[in-house]
Order: sequence, then C-alpha cells, then structure tokens
Amino acid sequence: MKNSNVCSRFLRAFPEGLLAVILLLGITTAGLAQAVDNRTEDNAFNIAPSDTVPEPRWVMMQSVRLPGRGQVINQQTWKVPVIYSLFAGVVAYGVYTHTMYSGYRAAYYNSFPDNTDLRFGQTPSFIPEGQPAEVYRFNRNQFRNRRDLTLVGVLLVYGLNVADAYIFAHLRDFDVSDDLTAKIDTTPDPFTNEPRAMLRVTIHF
Repeated sequence: MKNSNVCSRFLRAFPEGLLAVILLLGITTAGLAQAVDNRTEDNAFNIAPSDTVPEPRWVMMQSVRLPGRGQVINQQTWKVPVIYSLFAGVVAYGVYTHTMYSGYRAAYYNSFPDNTDLRFGQTPSFIPEGQPAEVYRFNRNQFRNRRDLTLVGVLLVYGLNVADAYIFAHLRDFDVSDDLTAKIDTTPDPFTNEPRAMLRVTIHF
C-alpha cells in the first residue's frame, strides 16, 4: 500500500515536471532562434560556404517526417534519446490518466442503484469503494482533462523537435574564426595586489 501511494504521488506530480522540462527546452530553443535572427553581416563569425552544410529547411522537414532525424543530420545524436524519452513520458502519462478516467467513469456510473447494466464495466479494484458519487464524478473529470492535455504535450514535444532541428541547422553555418578569442586571465588588483579573474575578449579587425 505504501509503494502504491508513492507511485500515485509521483504520477500526479509527473505533469508539472514534464511541463517544466518542455518549457525549459522551449525557452532555450526560443533564445537560440532570437540569436539566429539577430545575426548581422558585420558580426565576429565567418559564414561557412552554403554547400558544406545541409539546407535548414530540408533538415526541418526530416524532423517533421521522423522526429530526431534532423538532430542526427545536425550531428547532435545525443538529443534523439531526449526527444523520444519525452514522447514516451507523455504517452505513458496519457495511458495512466485514461486508465484512471475509465475506472472512475465506471465507478461513478455504478454508484447509482438503478444502474445495474454495467454499461462501463465493473468498478476496477484500484478505485476506492464506498465513496460518494460526487467524488467519483470529480475524479473522472479531473483524469479526463489530464488525459486530453497529454495530446497538447505530444504536440509541444513534436514542435520543439522540429524547431530545434531547424535552428541548429542554421547554427551549423557559423565557424568561429581566429579573429575572435576569449579567455579567462588572472591579473592582480591594482589596489589590493590580490589576484582576480577577468574574462578577456579580443577581436582583430
């Protein structure tokens, strides 16, 4: 029973954790998109020849057809397990919420004495017995809403997969030149003569 309660609490907290991961990925992707959009011709990067990297739109379409394929083309294979883990997590939670919804739907229907036809089947054993019908109805609606939201989660993961492939295909055009260097130096403070760390960026024109 204790293990069951722990599992139940974990599954109830799962949507919030999953949403946080998706939002974090979305914010990171959006930030990279903004960085790509703000690039100018006089920046400190050299643009690689266009025929040395795949066309970003083509890479994007590969991830549209098969999630993760664009990441493989972008030589970021490590992202593929992340993408499919998110898909698996959303789908697993969708299955769980649908199971709970079906159980509470049957429990709510069977809680009325006049309903003897078992229209939605027997009340599952994991549903507490003897609860008021209103409790069954409330839980039924809650799990139905959570189940429906998993579709939004699947679409979000799919969209982030496509956006990530497209954005990083653009970023592959960049090659940091020798004219831009950045390093951390330790120099003494002129007043206290104590060492302090400094980030030095050098640009050669």
